[in-house]
Amino acid sequence: MLERLTNIEQLTPWQLQACTLMSLVVYGGVVREPVWLALSQRLLKTGAIQRCGNIIWLPYELEPGANELANMRNTKSWTQHTEDRCYPDTITLAFLCAFSHCEAFPTTPLNWADVAREFSLDQSFEAFSELIINSWLTERHSRITPYLSRILSGQYKTIGLDHQRYRVWVSGVEAPIETRRFGSEPVTDKPADDHYSQDYKRIRQALSTPSQTRPQACRQLQALLPSLSIASHSIVAWLIMKMERKEIKVSTAKAYLSQLGPAFLNLMSAPPPLATRADKQQLLEQLSAIYGEPNEHGSNQLSIDRACQVLADLNNKRISRGRSAQFVNTSRILPSQFATTSQQPADDMTELNWWAWLTLLREAGLREGEIYQIRRADATFCSDGSMDVHVHRHTKTRNADRQLQISDTNTQLFVALKSWMANTSKPLLMPSDKNWSENIVSQNVNAQMRRTLYDEDAVAHSLRHSYVCEKFSDIVLDPVFDKACLTRLDQRLDDLATRVGHGSIETTLLHYIHNAAEVISQRLNLMTPLIANATMAQLTGRRYKQHCKTQCPHDFQRRMLVETLAHSQHTTTLRSRSGRPKHPTPPVSNPVPLLELLRAEIQPFTTPEWNTLKTPVEERFSSMLRRYPGLSKNGQPQLPRPRSDIERAWLERTLESTLQQLESGNTNASDLLAVVASFDIKARPAGCICATATQARQILNVLLRVMPDNTEISATVCHNNSNTRIDHTTWQKWFPKLNIMGSKLPAGALSIQVTHGNRTSTAMRPWLMLIGYYLSCGRRQS
Repeated sequence: MLERLTNIEQLTPWQLQACTLMSLVVYGGVVREPVWLALSQRLLKTGAIQRCGNIIWLPYELEPGANELANMRNTKSWTQHTEDRCYPDTITLAFLCAFSHCEAFPTTPLNWADVAREFSLDQSFEAFSELIINSWLTERHSRITPYLSRILSGQYKTIGLDHQRYRVWVSGVEAPIETRRFGSEPVTDKPADDHYSQDYKRIRQALSTPSQTRPQACRQLQALLPSLSIASHSIVAWLIMKMERKEIKVSTAKAYLSQLGPAFLNLMSAPPPLATRADKQQLLEQLSAIYGEPNEHGSNQLSIDRACQVLADLNNKRISRGRSAQFVNTSRILPSQFATTSQQPADDMTELNWWAWLTLLREAGLREGEIYQIRRADATFCSDGSMDVHVHRHTKTRNADRQLQISDTNTQLFVALKSWMANTSKPLLMPSDKNWSENIVSQNVNAQMRRTLYDEDAVAHSLRHSYVCEKFSDIVLDPVFDKACLTRLDQRLDDLATRVGHGSIETTLLHYIHNAAEVISQRLNLMTPLIANATMAQLTGRRYKQHCKTQCPHDFQRRMLVETLAHSQHTTTLRSRSGRPKHPTPPVSNPVPLLELLRAEIQPFTTPEWNTLKTPVEERFSSMLRRYPGLSKNGQPQLPRPRSDIERAWLERTLESTLQQLESGNTNASDLLAVVASFDIKARPAGCICATATQARQILNVLLRVMPDNTEISATVCHNNSNTRIDHTTWQKWFPKLNIMGSKLPAGALSIQVTHGNRTSTAMRPWLMLIGYYLSCGRRQS
């Protein structure tokens, strides 16, 4: 191959075509014959090569039945085409440069017999591929491990993004992408009967309530039964029966309805429904007439199979469905998409809570249901500043019982705050003021992502897919894995499977890793020999000089060849997103001081023990209380806890709002410290004591900015050590909008209280303690 590359000017177009295809096998890692044949046909098409920046690839499609690899439109049991990409190495790119500039371009694709004859080979493609794989594993400077070779050969099956999603991923330019999952609307443009369309809409509406449980869904469907047609009545009664037996979830019922549609209700209008297997062919003909003949991708076969399943279930004749997961959602979430979603929390959720959910999905790879199962005892803080989370309650599989390490400080802050406040028996990461079900995470995140993103398949589980793809890339492209450390690479891949709760790396590859071909091609490219400078100058048409000091030689040659191919008519260049990519901004930029205090779990100490405190956190906390004695009750450095779920929710929202006001600059630290200094727990009533109108205005302005909307601010005239003697009417005249309650004292200072839930908030003092510590101790140091 290298000899032919040296004499590349003397090669005919047919020989260049054969050299390109042979190089794909020898250096490019294309060792599966269906893929090689698809690339042989792809090379002859205009725009066969696609490029975005420094990334170049050859997209291809496999015909139904040509390959049993799976992606979101092709699983092992379906006959649908597969979309994937080949990433050529440097040697293949050199042949492509010469081949794409041929004047007499070939029009006939080559098969393996033609290429083998050109290179005087008498081996089949399968035998030659096996020889190439063995050479990778035995080569002295090999970068291919047994796991990576099994991925390339297809022994370990993997899945790739379809072409449209990959273009969005690699370019960063979002585009509307329709769903291809089971939950999509039926693929039909033919109108159904209006009567059944109305039934279908009403059933869908009954199942559209957020956080809906199975009993609630059954009650709403029961109320619809008297007004439905016979066909609709049969379907709804069947769904109710399935949900009452806990055989299906509400989401599964929605998936059945979405896929079948009103046209199926029209088919069911003649009872009794078709039941026997002998009637299956008749059913197929009727459904084909409704949905249209299956297209070239077989998309309508899905509707037919689902319809047969429903009919069989209606008659208690279940057909084996095989594995539970009959599709995989192969969306990957861009940093800009994650940033957009993270900045728009779902209803009734704080930004810290929303951030904790998304980061646990994106940075730890948790399943949505696993977040609901975390309790207070499952989260422990380590001495190195990280946090361990034990996932073990009601896991999906036995392998899902695992220990995870979380390093995101905002997530740690929320967990520490909830651990300090929440009841041990309640889910730790759920909002404090409501009762939540186990599927609340997926429902909220899915709904919010569908509202904010263009991809209809971008759901909460896509964040887990993105996490696995990113970790796979980090492991395979880690430069420490040279010849002596290759065995560790496979071990780390096994560790990745364990980290996401899988029994083996095969499961992770089959369902979650969508960038295997792209990542492994980069390791293969480092094994290719360097091209001579004279050949590079001949291919690129300009003077070539290797800059080894600034860039890897392989990468430098590849970049030069990609720039040359960009001007070829056979290359399609995709525009990429201009400007810097959008990255998620956390709710609080520096939560470490507050997190340090919450992790310390302050315990009460008597006054003589103040000078013998054990930890620096307790010492700084005691120093803060001595500076602001009005916060301390009975002279003890104790951080009180809220008394109810309402108070916990109020504290969580107020603390987060205060930190965000400080980060944005809308509230000054000096104003907040003035509120902290004015609070007096011993006053009657306890509150922020104001001796002057200026001080009262300063405190009111801060409280109005940081308090939640459902918080009421009231005031009372009280006695003060400063002997302030301002009568009630004067205070009311100065603050006409403030509800100043009556008092036994005709004159005195003004005590401002926060009322929440028809009672004076007991969470105001811990809020002021936390903010006082953050401002006077931690924030100043940061």
